[in-house]
Amino acid sequence: MDSSPTMVRPISQDEAAVSASEVELLGLLHLNSSSSQQPLPQPEPESKKLHSIRLTPFVDHTTTAPALYFGSVIRKIKPNHQISIGRYTEKSRDAAHAPQGSSASVVFKSKVVSRSHAQFTVDSSGNWYIKDLKSSSGTFLNNQRLAPANTESPLFRLQDGDILQLGIDFRGGTEETFRCVKMRVELNKSWSRRAAKFSKESYRRLQQLSAPGRSTPEDGGVEPMECAICLLTLEPCQAIFTSPCSHSWHYKCIRRMIVTSYPQFMCPNCRSVCDLEAEAEEAENDSDLPDLDNKDDN
Repeated sequence: MDSSPTMVRPISQDEAAVSASEVELLGLLHLNSSSSQQPLPQPEPESKKLHSIRLTPFVDHTTTAPALYFGSVIRKIKPNHQISIGRYTEKSRDAAHAPQGSSASVVFKSKVVSRSHAQFTVDSSGNWYIKDLKSSSGTFLNNQRLAPANTESPLFRLQDGDILQLGIDFRGGTEETFRCVKMRVELNKSWSRRAAKFSKESYRRLQQLSAPGRSTPEDGGVEPMECAICLLTLEPCQAIFTSPCSHSWHYKCIRRMIVTSYPQFMCPNCRSVCDLEAEAEEAENDSDLPDLDNKDDN
């Protein structure tokens, strides 16, 4: 056997540079392969999703006794959580002034509503349920009572658009605090409150009609309109009232002035008077209107 030592050939500088580049390339490939094996971001678990419910007053035109009027209420809770419904008390003052979209209780200033009247709950699939909590005056779902007086009811599933009633009018509902509460239920409709394309286009046309010629240098559009009563901006998907003089307000801001002197209406901005019951007339041509700007001073 040849026991002579093995001769090692020295590596040139070019070969050393190639070897270093190969090592670097192998390292990058290893990093890429390890990063590809990392788990992808998982979707939000069902337990963290919020489900919403919106309660708006229901005006029943089939009866002469009006129900208790209240501002719309929006609540959001996690699956398998509950929202209590009851009568307003000093202890529940925070719930009465809770912001929209909170998980606070829903309270009403009506004496026919029990302090712990009913309860909303939602499951992991977003299905909402109502349950009567042994109320004395009852809970009604689409005119059907859920349980006898002072008896807890099972869970009843709610459908979008259902009508809920809490209690029964006392003394004919002559006083507001003795009126029952009737509400329409909207479920998981938070997305519908966003401005749709149609609403934005309609709002843009309303801006052009109410304020022709005014534009902003930023986007070339018209200036945002403001309600002269609350001084807040008029936005898409809001109830807006526009008078014949082209001034606009939030309907809830101008409503009292409309109903007080209806069908006559006096614009609080320019003091012009109009008839809201006037028949619609065809628009006159611009050539038929007098030119006030070029009118001779004779």
